[in-house]
Amino acid sequence: MAISDLLGDMANLAKLEIVAQKKDKEGKLSDDSAVAPFVVLYNPQSYSEEYKNSYEDHTPSGASDKVLKFKQAEGQSITFELLWDATATSFSGPEGEEIARVKKDKRVDTSIKEFLNRFYYVKGEAHEPSFLKVHWGDKTFQGVLETAQVTYSLFNLQGYPIRAKMNVKFTSHESLQAQAAAVRRNSPDLTHVRTVESHKSLGLMCHDIYQNDKLYLEVAAANQLNHFRKLKQGTSLIFPPIEKQ
Repeated sequence: MAISDLLGDMANLAKLEIVAQKKDKEGKLSDDSAVAPFVVLYNPQSYSEEYKNSYEDHTPSGASDKVLKFKQAEGQSITFELLWDATATSFSGPEGEEIARVKKDKRVDTSIKEFLNRFYYVKGEAHEPSFLKVHWGDKTFQGVLETAQVTYSLFNLQGYPIRAKMNVKFTSHESLQAQAAAVRRNSPDLTHVRTVESHKSLGLMCHDIYQNDKLYLEVAAANQLNHFRKLKQGTSLIFPPIEKQ
């Protein structure tokens, strides 16, 4: 029985791949076409996501509970457990560079070193590790490799590791330019056009743009809506600039 049979449905997805990115002079990121994507040997069985905000402690002395003030969003992180195995008779999915490397070397540490060289260690010209994109199924995650913990669990007669698990944690990254563009797109001082989604009410859409769900009457008037409580999915609505009261 191949390991792919043991991993279940997750192993039948397109292989998880990691793509190195490079910065231009303006700090914008794009895929580095000179470096081939790193395709894992086996898809993870699961993954975990973490979202984190940072707060400053403004608690006065003697208070009975904390008083916290929002400082900044710490972004998102995603964690996978990757399997490296040179004992299996077959591998799931297409035979890529790393599968060929493991089959040739009959050990996993050389492939793991290549992974760390690409994504963890500081690059000479950039003076920082690579920025990355992680693709798996319909998920794309952009960030950096924050931690990689390797556990070797099986060795051949020569003492070389032939099986290992690697817990990898990727932390999100978005350039200041992209963040500024996102803020501008969501600015309440600009006219916006939005498409109605099935799960969103007019009040919720107003909250997304104006941070005030009570402005739905003004938006309804701007769009000449008579029945704004039952919006038709796919309808385009205009959200004009509205002066703050």
